[in-house]
Amino acid sequence: MSGRPPRKAIPSAQEANQYIKSRLQPFLVKGLTELARAKPADPLRYLATWMLENNPNRPMGGEQSDGGRAGVKTNTEEEKNFAS
Repeated sequence: MSGRPPRKAIPSAQEANQYIKSRLQPFLVKGLTELARAKPADPLRYLATWMLENNPNRPMGGEQSDGGRAGVKTNTEEEKNFAS
């Protein structure tokens, strides 16, 4: 054994569809509704931030010092220059 936990089985199409309808769709509808109300200049960034701030699966407890964005990669100067 490698010491890693066993992998979960890949869900069937029906299980995946049920998960999307019950968990993802309501969350995305709320986010897209907020996006339509706000009409921000940068809609992608707005929706991404909204999703991070409203993630129903984030750990409960005190706020993280980084505003809840642990593990979110920010653009480095090199990436910014590449995008230009």
